[in-house]
Amino acid sequence: MDKALTNRVRWVGMILLIWNLIGVGFFISQFTMASADIARMPSTQHFLWTHMSAWVWIAYAVAVAAGTLGALGLVLRKGWAFWPSALGLIAVIIQFTNPALLQVASEQGMGIMAFPLFIIAIAAAQTWLAWRWRG
Repeated sequence: MDKALTNRVRWVGMILLIWNLIGVGFFISQFTMASADIARMPSTQHFLWTHMSAWVWIAYAVAVAAGTLGALGLVLRKGWAFWPSALGLIAVIIQFTNPALLQVASEQGMGIMAFPLFIIAIAAAQTWLAWRWRG
C-alpha cells in the first residue's frame, strides 16, 4: 500500500475512532442515567427508554465496543479490523431494529429513524473500509 493511502487510512481511522469513542461515552451516560432523569424525559424518549430490553442494551454495548476496536485496528493498520467492525455493524442493526423503536417510527413517521440510519451507515462504511484496506 502506498504512503498516501496509508495516511488516508490512518486519518479516516482516527475520525472513526473518535466517533466510536463518542458512542462509548453515550452508552455509559445512558446506562448509568438516574431514574429521576429518565422520568423527566419527553414522552417518546421515556417510552423508548422504558421499553429497551436487555438484548437491546447488549447489542448497544457490543456495537460501541466492537466499533471502537475496529476503528483502532484501522488506525493501527491491522488486518483484523474488519472482524470487530463487522460485528459492530451487525450489533448496531440489531440495536435499531428493536420493536419499541419500530413502533414509534410507525406511529410518528420515519423521521425518527434518521439518526439511527446515519449510525448504521457509518458502521457500514467503517466495515467496508476495513474490508477494503485489510492487510
